[in-house]
Amino acid sequence: GISPGPVTDADLNNIVKLSLTIAIEIDLMAPPFPQVRFITLHQKMEKTQELGAGQKIGFRMNFQDKLTG
Repeated sequence: GISPGPVTDADLNNIVKLSLTIAIEIDLMAPPFPQVRFITLHQKMEKTQELGAGQKIGFRMNFQDKLTG
């Protein structure tokens, strides 16, 4: 539950220790980087097709509407 009191230095220390312990125990097992840094053209093409067509994202500038409206 949520404590009614403020967070103390001891609380923060416990959170950090528990977080580090969990991170160490559940560490991602991955092959060495030199083994996985190269991919074939076929692998790249498969991944690109999965992502679909590129689309623009972001905000449209509409300062003209604000000046005239």
